[in-house]
Amino acid sequence: MNNIRCSQLPRLFRCGQSVIETVVDCDAEQDNAAGRVGTAAHEMIRAHFDGTLTGEIAQNVCAGIGVRQAEVWPLVNAAKAIVAEMGLGTPDAMEDEVTDGILSGHPDAEWTAAGTYWIGDWKSSRLDPDYFHQLMGYAWLRRDRIRTLQGGCVLFVAWLRDGTVERYHVTVEGIDAWKASLDGIMAMQSRPYVTGSHCSFCQRCHDCPAQREDLRQALAVIGDDVTIDVSKLDGATVAKVHRKLKMLATVKDHWDEAIKNRVRTTGPIDCGDGFTLAIVPEKGRREIDTLKAWPELAKRLTDEELAPCLKVGVSAIQDAVAKKAPPRKGAEARRQLWADLEAVGAVTQGTAEKLKEVRNQNLTEKKEIQQ
Repeated sequence: MNNIRCSQLPRLFRCGQSVIETVVDCDAEQDNAAGRVGTAAHEMIRAHFDGTLTGEIAQNVCAGIGVRQAEVWPLVNAAKAIVAEMGLGTPDAMEDEVTDGILSGHPDAEWTAAGTYWIGDWKSSRLDPDYFHQLMGYAWLRRDRIRTLQGGCVLFVAWLRDGTVERYHVTVEGIDAWKASLDGIMAMQSRPYVTGSHCSFCQRCHDCPAQREDLRQALAVIGDDVTIDVSKLDGATVAKVHRKLKMLATVKDHWDEAIKNRVRTTGPIDCGDGFTLAIVPEKGRREIDTLKAWPELAKRLTDEELAPCLKVGVSAIQDAVAKKAPPRKGAEARRQLWADLEAVGAVTQGTAEKLKEVRNQNLTEKKEIQQ
């Protein structure tokens, strides 16, 4: 019997082999700074709508996870702006039996308004662009409540970094039809392997036979030719190559970590050609202790000469100002600092270009949810 979380459903509907009992949890994520910020944001948002969020709790959450409050609060404030405060309580975790398994989930927000049940999730990054099946899993687990309402259910996913909200209205009949599709996948004796963009988010990608074959074919096509004229390729081909390169980067990271772990455990590996693969310690970048170095720097440079050599971390300085402020005045101190710095022209913000896939504008709504 498989234990499946709603967050795994998008991948299950794309590839029947992505969620099976015999593999390591395929929804696990590698530790990274953005992921920690998202985790802290979820905890603080949950506490906010539960009516228990205080400055002290926010400080403890961020300190415990190892992130700066200045990175988390914008996401919390975005959730508050998307959904007006209605005294929302913390949603309960839920689970129920499905064909050949148990489905469980824990939505980030849910409430009833105007005869309609609302269920939603906050997303701090666009790791996987399609969360419809995750939301449908929540809806099925809440089917008994939804059946008592005339307005059906509205599912939403809110992207906190850009304010985009995706909404889906579903009926009880639609939920039942979706459950039948899930049962069909779970009942299959031999589920198919299906490769695609979703593979980047599956922890099975490094040992998936279909993925290995797909990558082998992609490498055969690319070969050693690094002078391909991208301008001569059609859009679909460019997009496919872009996704494959992202997949190759993901697989490389998995292999690098696996090889490092082997070398750490069993020692250096003889390459068989006169070289040895080993973990070699190297000197890191030199760092200067600003406080200890200041007297020596001040002897040699004026303030105008020294200023371009120093970099003030926005998050670090805001946290320091907030920490020094009186109890419960940290947020106010940060806002005042920012206002004062902008007033004297000390704040500039450039732009950066980033290659990313975004949904077509007609598929998303960038507005607040009306309750």
